Amino acid sequence: MNGFMYGNIYEDEKRAERQARFPSLLSQFAEDFSLPQTNFNKDTLKAGTGRR
Repeated sequence: MNGFMYGNIYEDEKRAERQARFPSLLSQFAEDFSLPQTNFNKDTLKAGTGRR
């Protein structure tokens, strides 16, 4: 089994770090979570959905 998540990407460095904090911690403590397969993007098609 493998887990991943979607996240937003921000130009503001502090906000971007805060967005990546949980996936980074999860990858350290959950062996079935994949940080490399986590997707940070600005896909406007996903705006307003659970994936954006």
